[in-house]
Amino acid sequence: MFESRTGLATFAGLLGWALLSSAGAQAQPTDGVTILLPGEIETRPAAAPIQPDPALASPAPRRQPAYQNPRYRRLATPEFETFESEAEFRRLLRSIEELNRSGRVRRIGAVAGGQSVVALMQDAQPECTVPEDCPDEATGAAEVITVTGSRVASPAMSTPVAVTAVNGANITNTQVAAVDEGDIVKLIGEYLLVLQDGRVFAVHYPTMRLTDRVDVYRKDADGDPIGADWYDEMLVEGDQIIIAAYSYEDDATELTVLRLDQASGKVAVRGVFLISSDDYYDVDNYATRIVGDKLVIYTPYEAEDMVSRRKRPAVRRWSSADDFDAEQDKGSPLLDIRNVYRPVFGVREPWIHTVSVCPLGDVIRRGLECQTTGFVGGDMAEMFVAADAVYLWMPGVGSDELPWDSCPLVTPAPTFGEVPPAAVFRIPIGRGETEVMGARGMPVDQFGMDARPGRFRALPMFMRNGCEDDETPTAFALLDAPLVRFRDRYVAARESEFARLPGVDGGGIENRFVGDYVVYGGRDRYSRRPPRNEEARNRALANGLNVVPIDAPHAAQRVALGHSLIRLEKIGERVVIANGYAGEEGLRVSYVGLDAGAAGSTVRSSAFLPRRYESEGRSHAFNATYTLAGDGMLGVPTVTRVEQSNGYWWYSDVSDLSFLGFSAAGLLADAGQITATPEDKVQTAEGYDCEVSCIDWYGNARPIFLGGKVYGLMATELVEAEVVAGKVSERRRVDLTGAVNR
Repeated sequence: MFESRTGLATFAGLLGWALLSSAGAQAQPTDGVTILLPGEIETRPAAAPIQPDPALASPAPRRQPAYQNPRYRRLATPEFETFESEAEFRRLLRSIEELNRSGRVRRIGAVAGGQSVVALMQDAQPECTVPEDCPDEATGAAEVITVTGSRVASPAMSTPVAVTAVNGANITNTQVAAVDEGDIVKLIGEYLLVLQDGRVFAVHYPTMRLTDRVDVYRKDADGDPIGADWYDEMLVEGDQIIIAAYSYEDDATELTVLRLDQASGKVAVRGVFLISSDDYYDVDNYATRIVGDKLVIYTPYEAEDMVSRRKRPAVRRWSSADDFDAEQDKGSPLLDIRNVYRPVFGVREPWIHTVSVCPLGDVIRRGLECQTTGFVGGDMAEMFVAADAVYLWMPGVGSDELPWDSCPLVTPAPTFGEVPPAAVFRIPIGRGETEVMGARGMPVDQFGMDARPGRFRALPMFMRNGCEDDETPTAFALLDAPLVRFRDRYVAARESEFARLPGVDGGGIENRFVGDYVVYGGRDRYSRRPPRNEEARNRALANGLNVVPIDAPHAAQRVALGHSLIRLEKIGERVVIANGYAGEEGLRVSYVGLDAGAAGSTVRSSAFLPRRYESEGRSHAFNATYTLAGDGMLGVPTVTRVEQSNGYWWYSDVSDLSFLGFSAAGLLADAGQITATPEDKVQTAEGYDCEVSCIDWYGNARPIFLGGKVYGLMATELVEAEVVAGKVSERRRVDLTGAVNR
């Protein structure tokens, strides 16, 4: 669910999560990186088959959710049909609003003289929202081996390995190999591109020359910044660079298309497009993807704002001196109501969730022409993008139907009927029809969904409506469905289609689909800091992972980590990296091999990084590369002070980059670090000032593996390093704020 920067509540915050429990051991802090070897790992409790934990409790909700209310359910359309006309769309909103007015009763429980007092409160008449009340204003071929862009010589190896480019120009830690996600660093040819301070920096990485620096933000006649406030995501397609930004003044998403001249290293702005929208920012997911030559954008809108055609999202090309409000009517409508699907279950506060697919091949000449599909539902949804389709998961409850009621500590697992229904929409990228599949519950985030040839898989939470408690385990289930389950009609999910899985404790969840497994564990809801008291330390030491073979979910295993879980990343199809803390002494990194055989999944080794702490929580802050033999290197941003370890999304101080090598057997080795210039010693070049987008919501540090070398982006510094005797050794660095090489 995408959130405004002014309101950072997420679906996880609404429902609550919790930590896993299982016994484990820890390495003792030392002055250097400590590696636990396989023999030491075997002294820990062995991973064993486990049974599902108790799940969420079910206090009486404050009001019946719309999907259960017969009056709202009669407005649903299981036939999965789009609106035929504007009048039909408005009739639906009018009917929902009439139900809301007639049933808008607040029950206030109080005790007066031993009697329960119930006060009935009727809201005032709403403003014009239906046609009777207001006029209509308008008519109307390389084998994919690594998880990043290259293979490098591993510190755990005695000889270098040949380097092979993978996934074309992709150097980002993406969820799906063929799907580019918006990030702050990209690659075109021999040029690394960095997005920061509302600017694009181009660096010729073989020579480490800064070849260009371009202001992406628009300017007025006096040269002052106008338009977007935040420049967040960069994608590349061919030699084109696409920047996604948001402007509060224009109430619009700003998409800037630039072109890199690979002969000169110069970047030129080719066009700017504005799409009226709410802020797309999300604390975990990304607003944009590129698949082939197509841009994918997800944007939600409140349905009541779509009654007036003039208020509907429009896309138009921007030119200097434009006033967006005045010029908005000149744009092309992004949303045709006949491409919006009616709700498949009852909804009380309707939203329209849109997925736009926009070809980029001829965008400058033809403009931004998008095919937009909309779905009416509650205010929550989660998007996952595969190589051939977009999947949008929408639960049958809205956030307004999730009251903050506490739950008993010991409760039976919720029955299948108590878990709210959901709809999963599949929008093909290219030819094909949009289809729907019935489901239950809700994934934690996009990492809780996955697609393989002919199948869709998901790890939904099996929560009850109206239950919120950090101390109550969250229940999970596995959905592994053939694509033929997606149809042209909404059919409610059957219990036999889900496999119940172990629950976890805590306020947050880390989860990944890894080959033929799904792996997940609990963490603190908001904080990624080390445990600061004995109780938190004991919880961390008892933490672990649930490793579930998808074809045999009953054989789920609990793998003890011996530390908390703040990050879970995959490397290939059989390995996950789990980062966390056992105390305040430093970061621990565990290499977990996944195996459904007799040996089971185990921690192959763990590394202890004394006085180093993770500084960013986003998935793109991690990166790894490995060879055909299975050894390689990983990197993650770190800091040296525990108070900087929370990993907040708005953390903008400079970070170092810590590296570990690993062997094919899973043995970790310290590979050193690239140290950033201390914050109090950072000096930008004369005349360089940050004017817009000066908070790094998407982070500012990235480990990069490219061309047999290691690169590190740390705020406004880009460093080139090489691996010498198993250690990362810096060669040179470039100041992105400095003079541009001509």
